[in-house]
Amino acid sequence: MHRYVSMILLMGILLLGGVLTAQDATEDPTPIAVPDVVGLTIPEAAAALNAAGFNLGEEIIQPPEGGEVPTQSEIVAQSVEPGTTAEPGSAVDVTVIRTNNMLLIYDDNDITMVNQSGARLDLTTVTFSSENTRFNANRWGNTALDAADCTQLWSVGRGSPKSVDECGAIQRWLTTNDRNEHFWTAANTTGTFTVVQAGVVRADCPTATTPGEIVSCELFMATGGTTEVTEFLYLAYTSDALLVHNISDALWMPLDGITIISNRGTSTPLVVSATRFDETITVGQVSRLAPGQCIYYTSASAAGADTLEDCTELGRITLGTDGPFFWDVGFDIEGVTGQPTATCPPAVEGRLTLCIVPR
Repeated sequence: MHRYVSMILLMGILLLGGVLTAQDATEDPTPIAVPDVVGLTIPEAAAALNAAGFNLGEEIIQPPEGGEVPTQSEIVAQSVEPGTTAEPGSAVDVTVIRTNNMLLIYDDNDITMVNQSGARLDLTTVTFSSENTRFNANRWGNTALDAADCTQLWSVGRGSPKSVDECGAIQRWLTTNDRNEHFWTAANTTGTFTVVQAGVVRADCPTATTPGEIVSCELFMATGGTTEVTEFLYLAYTSDALLVHNISDALWMPLDGITIISNRGTSTPLVVSATRFDETITVGQVSRLAPGQCIYYTSASAAGADTLEDCTELGRITLGTDGPFFWDVGFDIEGVTGQPTATCPPAVEGRLTLCIVPR
């Protein structure tokens, strides 16, 4: 979807009991059984592991063997056998069969990304960074990169894109004079740059250090129907509480980089520092919610109340007052996908309001 949509559903306040809190599973230090996540997608596995009291560890990519056709997002092995006991809060690595489907070709002046996946790549959740640099892929001006096409970035002035044999077409190219965006060049003192998609590190690639030398880096990115990311941001709120809820069955809901702008003119990240939460978060990632997970903001008088909808609560923040809060006066949302700012309406006393912002 290319434009935001806000949906308001006015209904009686729904307060459901029996909410499973991911933190509850880690309060007892006694070793607990690891669940079976083989056959699940990565987001599904994260939800199952978090609910049991564990963290999703490293995603290990295993190339397909022989004529094997990879299911790009399905887990085929886990580092701790199902039923084995482990310390609460520990990480379980998972293995997925995947083939590299993106190619980065670059020298000290320019970098080209080639989509070899056969499907469209969503650019809105892709970033490139090093210790000193960062580039958001939506800076190219496109929300998606078509199959066989390329995007190109230059660190020097250029009047037209450079022809690259691997490209069907240069879909978008850009010159940036901002050295803080030259992630692939020798200005990067770490020697490598990192490619991240929806919060997942997809590759660590070497920087171009020798003038004129062509460097390449192959990697996997989820594309087409395997993007693993929801097509929306979902918020539910009343006058004294706000719920950020991933209602999907099998997808991540990324929250990193999303900004709330109150109608009073104040601006704040949707996900604040981990130190602001009422309790230490030991499992899960509040920057990207797995299926069924949520984070919760409540007024002082609503402290301890059940969440507005049935969900696995990763953490909550009890605010020091009884409002008014940013959702009481209405607010804008920026950074969901790089799309135009979305507007959510004010809360209505005694009602539940939903604001759903498509990506």
